[in-house]
Amino acid sequence: MTSQASQIGRDVRAMSEEAEPTSSDLEAIEAEWPLLAAELSVVDAECRLLALPCEVTVRSHRRAVARLNAVVRLRREARRKSVPGRVPVVAVRLRSPFLAVVPTTPAAA
Repeated sequence: MTSQASQIGRDVRAMSEEAEPTSSDLEAIEAEWPLLAAELSVVDAECRLLALPCEVTVRSHRRAVARLNAVVRLRREARRKSVPGRVPVVAVRLRSPFLAVVPTTPAAA
């Protein structure tokens, strides 16, 4: 029994070491964060709309959906204009605590 218990302990330690995100995982999460934040904003606005349906919550929901659409549009444009490999982006503050990804444009020659 003790050898089986020690094997289980080793397996648990190995799994916990593998569970840590790599730097590439963290970079991917950071790149996706503007979209995640905009989606969370929409869900939050929908919850408030269900709890208290009034004009203020309706406008809040419309703004959240507009922010989400803006982030999706900017990401699509950045992907379309990007050179294979790295997408140059800059963070821009919208009228919310969330950030959107905006492609940078090269200087005019």
